[in-house]
Amino acid sequence: MFGYWWNKSRPTSDNSNTPARLADAPALQQAIGYLKRNVGHKVLVEANFRAFRQFSEQLTQHQIRLIVIEGQVHPDARRACDTDGMQQTTRQRLTELAVEHRFTFVPSADLPEFSAADFADAYHLNPTGRRKLSSFLAACLIKLTD
Repeated sequence: MFGYWWNKSRPTSDNSNTPARLADAPALQQAIGYLKRNVGHKVLVEANFRAFRQFSEQLTQHQIRLIVIEGQVHPDARRACDTDGMQQTTRQRLTELAVEHRFTFVPSADLPEFSAADFADAYHLNPTGRRKLSSFLAACLIKLTD
């Protein structure tokens, strides 16, 4: 688990002096601009929730356990983009769906605290942040399977 995610999409090295990046993410301010344009109460929010509800219902019908972990972004990106309360609305709806469909939802309040120093860019954790998250997920999965 500790080596899977961050190597999964690593590009092959071009033998230059520049280390390969996990993903080609834009600079922080550019990424914040993208998030401001694309995240929020948009036209497809309800369609996305209906699709997720159907997905969780199908998993329940097949006795497949679903665990949903609330995602994280760089703290500056979170502050800049969550101006319309979308994160809180999504968290509340996922909490309700988790009760209704008997899946586990782990909100950000239960995750380790991530600071700007834990991020490589607006979206991706750096090695320190990845270790924090991976350690948490390992402990969480052990706890949930006991």
